[in-house]
Amino acid sequence: MKKIYKRTGLQMVFAIAFLWPIFLILSNFFVHGEQSLSQIRELGTGKYHFMLYMGNTLFYSITIAGLGCLLSLPVGYVFAKINFRGRDFLFYIFVLVMMMPFQAMALPNHIVIRDLGLLDKRLGMILPSIFSPLPVILLRQRFKSIPQAQIDAFSLESKSVLALFRYIVLPECITTIGTVFLLLFSITYNAWEEPLLFLPHNQELMPLAEVISGISEKVRTAVEVCYLVPIVIIYILFGAQIRETFERIVNI
Repeated sequence: MKKIYKRTGLQMVFAIAFLWPIFLILSNFFVHGEQSLSQIRELGTGKYHFMLYMGNTLFYSITIAGLGCLLSLPVGYVFAKINFRGRDFLFYIFVLVMMMPFQAMALPNHIVIRDLGLLDKRLGMILPSIFSPLPVILLRQRFKSIPQAQIDAFSLESKSVLALFRYIVLPECITTIGTVFLLLFSITYNAWEEPLLFLPHNQELMPLAEVISGISEKVRTAVEVCYLVPIVIIYILFGAQIRETFERIVNI
């Protein structure tokens, strides 16, 4: 019983630590109700380029999440179901890369993007992020739970890999794929180091997370609230699904 109380208390401490900034932003917004509404109306005038930066943020988040899932599906399946020499070694490399901090890979990524001529371009922002090892690891764990007998039975009827994914893999793992998409979306939505690295001189392509601190204080509260809305909606609608998916993956 004491362990349960300690764990619950620790969870509450972390919850308060994470929710306190959100509480401050929302309380400041609602305390100054009429002024906050006028700030939102002012954002719509285009004076502060809010729609431009917010559009960039949503574009990067949706594109990187979609392409990241698309590329991770076959790689995760190979690591889970295809036996070949060195498979486990390559997978451990994926895990090692995921454990490395962003700063350790910043310079090599910057050099590659520079040599490809993609600095200050949307593709330069998107390309390094779609090869994240995290979705591969999560999908690999989920694919391992698909019965091999089910895959073998389908292979007797069709040799098409696309058909296998369409009729067996995707229906079995659609919830996990959706969770991976939301996870990549949230990570990209809050990214601020990557724009500094890949978009150093192009202010028009910056996401909102990078420029929010430089927006005029007259409308900053409204910008912060608008910035929170997509993530809050994701948590309200899909929070339980995300938690259940991670619990299922951990228990595999």
